[in-house]
Amino acid sequence: MTDGVFQSALASFVIFSPERQADALSAALAFAVVLLPYSIVGPFVGTILDRVSRQRAIAYANLTRALTLTVVSLLIFEGRTGIELTIFVLVAFGVNRLILAGLSAGIPLMIESKSLITANALAVTGGSVFVVLGGGLGLGLRRLLDGTTTADYADGYIILFGASGYLLAALFAASLKKREIGPLDHEIKNASFSQGLIEMREGIKFLRQHIDAARGIAAIAVHRGGMTALTLIALLLERNTFHDPADNEAGLAGLSFTLSIAAFGFVVGAVIAPYGVSKVGRHRWMRFAMMASTLGLYPHTCDLSLCRFCHSFIWPEFKSNQ
Repeated sequence: MTDGVFQSALASFVIFSPERQADALSAALAFAVVLLPYSIVGPFVGTILDRVSRQRAIAYANLTRALTLTVVSLLIFEGRTGIELTIFVLVAFGVNRLILAGLSAGIPLMIESKSLITANALAVTGGSVFVVLGGGLGLGLRRLLDGTTTADYADGYIILFGASGYLLAALFAASLKKREIGPLDHEIKNASFSQGLIEMREGIKFLRQHIDAARGIAAIAVHRGGMTALTLIALLLERNTFHDPADNEAGLAGLSFTLSIAAFGFVVGAVIAPYGVSKVGRHRWMRFAMMASTLGLYPHTCDLSLCRFCHSFIWPEFKSNQ
């Protein structure tokens, strides 16, 4: 949830601020900055988690995020939006990869093997849903602060609130035993910096020998790329088309509503996927799900007129019921 709070404040400050007019290029660059740490840190995360206590890694990573978010909030208070802010945002998102990988690697040691698939599905789906809920919480805090301070200062306070959430997560992680989520003694490897590159090469070799796995990863990569593109389009539409660019609150509220619908889709998919796989098999179900997700993207079924319909009728009705 803290991730959602942080990301909503960051989006408000970088994308939805009236002083920083967002176009497609600047929004794409912002997305690239957010995703870059995953590409850099990713190959070496497994090496780190096979060498040190995962409990310690998660605790220190959360503590690092708390410290970096505190610095980010201070930079915003001082109006410094240059390279310093970018560096600390990169660090904050980079160590998040270590947290996610550590939690994923530790689940088998906390859950019975028969419940492992369910636990992994719940962790992924629950994480996505709570990020959206955190974004809603950040938006609510923004509205509370609007009448008492400037927009940039409000974003800084929200990020500072997010830092306290990461500090709390670090304390929870510290309550675990040092080796409770691994690695176990027989799993510890003599890892080094080059080990990550070696394991990457071995992974590529494995995918060449197992084409089915390579196709699955390629399909997920294309799907994720499409999701990122659609998110970017939705952000720009909410920022510059559906609302007055100077009315950042309306744009943020519209984007939050859009992401809430996406979170609902995550939950529905997680609930019906086991049933679908049991009936038609996992390969057919994945094909069906990915084909079904494209139906709303065809120009004759979901163009700007349909988007305007949603904003003209569904969105005002939703707001009137709050």
